[in-house]
Amino acid sequence: AASAAMTAATFLIGDVTAGPFVALWSLVIVDTITRWMAIGAATLREHNLNRSIWTGIYLAAIDRKINNVSMFGRFQTKALAYLILLIGFNLLDHVIPDRVMGQSIDGMPNAFISTWLAIVELQSIVENLIEMGMTSLSPVGAWLCRKRDKMTGEGQLPPIQSPGPTKDKP
Repeated sequence: AASAAMTAATFLIGDVTAGPFVALWSLVIVDTITRWMAIGAATLREHNLNRSIWTGIYLAAIDRKINNVSMFGRFQTKALAYLILLIGFNLLDHVIPDRVMGQSIDGMPNAFISTWLAIVELQSIVENLIEMGMTSLSPVGAWLCRKRDKMTGEGQLPPIQSPGPTKDKP
């Protein structure tokens, strides 16, 4: 049964032991931890305390700002969305030809979605750290936003090409 599950997962998602897959889920875990830290820092500011971040996380848990239901729900939603994207792009990689117009695109859909999701996670981690008070990371957050937008072409219009000089015809 375990072998069948691993075979199905490998077909749907790709190699689940590969570095990009493991790195992506590591980033998701780090993002969750930095989210708790940002909530803890905000809680310390609300209580006008100058204590460790762990005290802030503890107070946030007491204040029910960090609880199993809300955090698990957010993590579950993110994990499901990421799995759907990974499965979709992996299946797309199986469906499209390996060569398009003479160029090899083997593995490109998987590489694209893994890279894009990693950039989104890194951006979220940096935003959480900025929220904690590490404002010197603002340029890094802006850089990651530009990279993400450049990958998807968001906010960019293709250049309009002039047809060139035209001759008036009678």
